[in-house]
Amino acid sequence: MPLLEELLLQGHRGPHFGARITFQRFPRLRNLALSQTVVPADVSLFAQLRVLTLSFCSYDFSFDVFLDILAASVQLENLTLYGALSYPSDEWLRGDPSTTSPISIPRLRKLTMENHSIVHTSRFLAHVHLPPTVSLLIIGDYEAELSPLNAMLPPNRSATLPILAIATEVAMTVQGDDYRFKLICDAPQPLPVPNQGASAPSSSRRLDASRLHAVFALLRSDYDEWDPFMAQGLEDLVESMAMGQPGLGSPLTQLTVTGVHDHATADAWERVFRTFPALEVLKISGDPCSHVTDVFRGLHAASTTRADSQSQSSVACWDLRHVEVEGLGVVETYAAMEECFRYRSDKGVVVKVLDLVNLPDAEGLTLQARQAFVKDLSRMVECVQVFDDEQESDEQESDEQESDEQESDGSASNGSESDDSEM
Repeated sequence: MPLLEELLLQGHRGPHFGARITFQRFPRLRNLALSQTVVPADVSLFAQLRVLTLSFCSYDFSFDVFLDILAASVQLENLTLYGALSYPSDEWLRGDPSTTSPISIPRLRKLTMENHSIVHTSRFLAHVHLPPTVSLLIIGDYEAELSPLNAMLPPNRSATLPILAIATEVAMTVQGDDYRFKLICDAPQPLPVPNQGASAPSSSRRLDASRLHAVFALLRSDYDEWDPFMAQGLEDLVESMAMGQPGLGSPLTQLTVTGVHDHATADAWERVFRTFPALEVLKISGDPCSHVTDVFRGLHAASTTRADSQSQSSVACWDLRHVEVEGLGVVETYAAMEECFRYRSDKGVVVKVLDLVNLPDAEGLTLQARQAFVKDLSRMVECVQVFDDEQESDEQESDEQESDEQESDGSASNGSESDDSEM
């Protein structure tokens, strides 16, 4: 079938399937998807592929040969591996991966990996250089004895995953069945798609450089929830991305953390704010009934526990301008916010916008008491915005009650005037 360009093959693990797929038989093949069969060993076949998907396949060659095949895939743009790393000999798991020389897949634009153990994922990533121009979706199988996400990343990540060191935005979710980090990195200019010959689409297409991203996630087979892992998630965040140049820190400017914040600690948050000194936007969301007090205790501690805490430069996250928080409205939370933002204000470092989103009253905190807290915060932050359905309902009810009282007073007054006129 010399004209065939796309082949999807699913079968039993047997050598006869893979052996028949050769460059000589399929010289125009561009898209190859194999499931539960043997991967062919014809390097020239892979050299022409643009899309390769391997699902639970087996190999008649070593992992080193597999790397050679990938390195020879000079046209490959999209690589998907589903449970495809368990079958090569486990010899590739031995040794120190940090001493390896990672291969490059020059035109790769998207890598998807799922259904692999943390160890297999980490070791594979240690052998492949993935520039920020490659969109990543890496989902590993959780193993209780290993530190969740940080262990899934390669030990030589500075050489193989540079996006970890240059990401400017991170959205972290540790809630329910979701444990993931989404990283976004900005590039100085749009990146052209490499020219792929006359038969390929025009090379004038551009990648959206502002949305180059990578997603790293974990999947639990026991179906338990991730809620108790918030502190671990913050630790993973720090350990995974603390790879900036010495003394400069990470360039991260926007951080969104979603989950049940009761399970975090002030110490964990303090490490976060020390690790990301360039932070400009902080968004805390998730369970509206979780306590978010430790977020502000951690931010405050990151400034006040420094040796130079008396100086203006001691303020952590100097450029922090926008904070959005969703959680339980308790006295401790408002008090922690007041202490944190008052200290920053006294140092001349004022947050521009503080958004309080659906902070329900708790532990007997009255509407009047909360309004007093918000008024105090308005003296320390340039703009405090309250987005709260409960408060709007209370204020609307209060307005309606006041309106009813005015109407009642008006009716009484009109009745009195009518009586006087009759007399």
